[in-house]
Amino acid sequence: MGRKSDTPLSAGKDYVLLPKGQVVARGFVTDEKKQRFTVRKGARAPKKWKKSASLSNRRLKDKLLEEGVLVEMGGELELIQDYEFEKPSPAASVFLGCNGHPQKWKEDTETRLEDNSIKRHTQQVADEHDAPLQQFAAQVRGLPRTTEAERLVVQRIGQDVFRASLVEYWQGCCPLTGISDQDLLRASHIVPWAQCQSDAARLDVHNGLLLSALWDAAFDRGLVTFDDGGYPQFSPHLGQATRAALGCGKRISLTSEHQNYLAYHRQEVFQR
Repeated sequence: MGRKSDTPLSAGKDYVLLPKGQVVARGFVTDEKKQRFTVRKGARAPKKWKKSASLSNRRLKDKLLEEGVLVEMGGELELIQDYEFEKPSPAASVFLGCNGHPQKWKEDTETRLEDNSIKRHTQQVADEHDAPLQQFAAQVRGLPRTTEAERLVVQRIGQDVFRASLVEYWQGCCPLTGISDQDLLRASHIVPWAQCQSDAARLDVHNGLLLSALWDAAFDRGLVTFDDGGYPQFSPHLGQATRAALGCGKRISLTSEHQNYLAYHRQEVFQR
């Protein structure tokens, strides 16, 4: 029996993608005649494809990953900005992990289902910001901060909390080298501890990278930084031998929060 012909999606409506009854993506038609379709920032995609997925859909997702539009976030991939697809079908395919078609997109007003997955993700981001700060506040409550020695004790506690949150976020390894030996990893602040305007910024997991010792030293001294796509940028002051020892470095997955902090690093720390 042949497949029922696809009905074009309509402009002016919001659509959702609902595998297993949970919203993983939202989108809308940007060109009704050509059926161009934009998926909104925050959409979630599985890392793995089902075996039946077409080569063209696999290549499309690879392209989004290479462009830094789709980034790894926990056990899934996240769209970090609105993105326009040529058709609704490939858009559905990327976020379902299998070959999709336009009718996988359902009108948001018709489904009336609670957006549980996006709410969970929003809560996860909030926890990433708040949990280290709450832990720090509990550990330093009542500690004096009058003398330099007392302030150093508080700072050391904060740095231990910060490191633990980075180890969890980056799953215990340097995203550039894959090194997972804890003695060789450093919790690298993007905006330095002393330059942060609040404890919230000092302990924000997105204000840090878990780097191997050599990369940390180069990053801390402004001899290397990262662009918004997550690609390493090397200072002209970095020696050729050191650059060779570092290697080219692969792209790391960044959130918009990382990008905000890195803008400071490129402007104030990086040696041009």
